[in-house]
Amino acid sequence: MVKVLKEAGVCNYSIFYCNDELFGYYECEKGVAHAEKVQAESPVVDRWNEYMKDILELEMDPVTGAQPKLEQVFRLD
Repeated sequence: MVKVLKEAGVCNYSIFYCNDELFGYYECEKGVAHAEKVQAESPVVDRWNEYMKDILELEMDPVTGAQPKLEQVFRLD
């Protein structure tokens, strides 16, 4: 999975845990479209999602096949 994420250009990846919920955040060095494409086409990601389906609720965007993008509402620069 780490190899796929690096191939997708994923960096600064963090997963946070609070009150039985997980929240993941990462940045895309090669652009969001590239990261979505690599992950959506990866059999490794498919196996990971299948393995984790009993403990994670994964919402997928039907257009990209990847997780939906969040709307940024604040950024401190």
